Amino acid sequence: MFPLKERENQQIALINAGVDSRHIFEDKASGAHLIAEYASKNELRAYKPKDPTLKELRSLYRCLQNLKEQHTQVGNFLETKDCLPKSVEKVYQKLIKHIEKQIDTVNITID
Repeated sequence: MFPLKERENQQIALINAGVDSRHIFEDKASGAHLIAEYASKNELRAYKPKDPTLKELRSLYRCLQNLKEQHTQVGNFLETKDCLPKSVEKVYQKLIKHIEKQIDTVNITID
């Protein structure tokens, strides 16, 4: 553990993840005081959950990106098809066609 440093009457310790850090957070009241002080100095707004449609669109976009990465990965395997047994090459070709269908499905859903 690194030595404690003082900053505006607060002690801060940089710790190693393997070190017991319970002693750092002994005084919960001072933490609550800091939060209350921050809230009094700053205008806070209430949390508004994201629109479910937007959440779904973001999830679909992430899914599309993952499918494209998988397509590239399988395509890279197929580039080495001279080294692959025919049975494995056939599996990869079927897999790439399936991924392409899934990409099309997700694109249609996004549009």
